[in-house]
Amino acid sequence: MVSIIATAATPVGAAAEIQPVSNFPQHDEEKARRAAANGEHGTSNDSPSTISDNVYAVQRWNSPPINTYRTAATFWSFVVVGMNDGSYGVALFVLVGMGNGLADAAWCSFIGQMANSHEMSGILQACYALGATIAPLIATALSAEGQPGWFAFYYVMAAASVVEFVTLTATFWTQTGAVYLSENPTESGGKSGRTRQALKNKLSWIFAFFVFGYCGAEVALGGWIVVFMTRIRGATSVTGGAVATGFWGGMTAGRLFLSLVTIRLGEFWAMFLYLGVTIVLELIFWLVPNLVVSAVAAALIGVAMGPMYPVAVVLITKVMPRSLHVGTIGFAAAFGGSGGAILPFAVGAIAQAKGVQTLQPIVLAICVVLGLLWILLPQQPRQNKDTSGEESSGPAGDN
Repeated sequence: MVSIIATAATPVGAAAEIQPVSNFPQHDEEKARRAAANGEHGTSNDSPSTISDNVYAVQRWNSPPINTYRTAATFWSFVVVGMNDGSYGVALFVLVGMGNGLADAAWCSFIGQMANSHEMSGILQACYALGATIAPLIATALSAEGQPGWFAFYYVMAAASVVEFVTLTATFWTQTGAVYLSENPTESGGKSGRTRQALKNKLSWIFAFFVFGYCGAEVALGGWIVVFMTRIRGATSVTGGAVATGFWGGMTAGRLFLSLVTIRLGEFWAMFLYLGVTIVLELIFWLVPNLVVSAVAAALIGVAMGPMYPVAVVLITKVMPRSLHVGTIGFAAAFGGSGGAILPFAVGAIAQAKGVQTLQPIVLAICVVLGLLWILLPQQPRQNKDTSGEESSGPAGDN
């Protein structure tokens, strides 16, 4: 439960919206940093008539220097988020889910706007998968005979959340709502909130439905794969647990190492590659009745599915105005994340009636729907201008 306290202290878009939108003080330090960054990253075709004083210079993970610590804090936050999602919870964990949602929106937007955003977003999401991988292992070890018991796992989570709270608060202390709004102004004369503006954009809804399906497929596979292996493939519970760990481990590896493939192909076509490989591996997993083949296929499915979410986040930050990034990603995290609850529940209900072997056809159908949704997104950033006069073309380091 400490997770919501940690994330509530961070400057997410929802908190920023309640701040007054006008007459923000311009900090000398921020002006100096922007001026220096603009001197390094500016382009010769920027016209003074179209660029305001709030031109945003793309940041890097180590520039300004405080970003080194901020990036490390966000990575640790996603390890904790993954540990929460990778473990069983109780009703009170709805508060943890709220904290996780705030962290998801804030840190995906923060990392996604950096230079080398593919690599940075891949590492961020790999931290999530790492947390989801180690959480069941820790819980299982603490539940073994002679150990403290399952409840000790929550001591570990509380300690991890305290570290999350301290590091995030210390590194983002100066990033207040006023600073956020001064760096990400809304359209001139716009009175509606950023989340409301995001909801009026059809790309926000396409992205949200994509995340809904992706999270549903991811959690359904990760949650039901043990049951599938024990009932359909005749594996022991230990072997089934190892296959689930292989799935999450493969997802961690995919998010870490496939960024080069994404950069080479571009976000739009790389997603179709990952979806196609996932569908082929799903067919092998479903139709080849062999324990070893199924275990290997499950790990490789994790590798192929791993980059999908960070790729989607990077693309949406490129095609949406900067001022709507947090609102769009926050809405998608809330709406789309519910797919991780609804779809596994639906799979369970169908499994009760028809058998757990229905898991694979359902996941295959979801992958096809994800491909259809992805077609609706633009391949290239649209040249819409934000208030600052900046074209919404995403991180400069990736163009």
